[in-house]
Amino acid sequence: MIDWLGIMALAATTAQPLPASTQVVHRGNSYDVTYRAQTQARHKSVGMNAPTRQGSERCERTVTVVAERRIALPGADAALTHRLPGARTWRDSIPGHCRKDANAQAAVAQRSAQIAQFLAEAMERDRPDALAAIEAAHALAAR
Repeated sequence: MIDWLGIMALAATTAQPLPASTQVVHRGNSYDVTYRAQTQARHKSVGMNAPTRQGSERCERTVTVVAERRIALPGADAALTHRLPGARTWRDSIPGHCRKDANAQAAVAQRSAQIAQFLAEAMERDRPDALAAIEAAHALAAR
């Protein structure tokens, strides 16, 4: 027998958007700046379904995404990590009962292109703040 929930979960994890990354040059050093999506998916069943009649039960899904910035020297393990302010939330509703985590993971997979666009926008907005974080780390290390 095929485990459809397992297949859907695997598809959802492989459909995660790739992190957005760039390189910043500051004071002659090149830094890798990577933006990753921290996703939170929730779902809940709304309505009721009588066993002998067609019901009005729906699965309401919510996906919330926050961007996390990681600044590091190329090949270094140590990094400055910061969760960026602002989040993006998407909501939708599908007919039927919510099934464990499969619906939540499918909602994240369905939004992968929008999540990638959110990361790209966060990367553009955050460039001055990333440079300020690198400068602050240099000032702190110089003390």
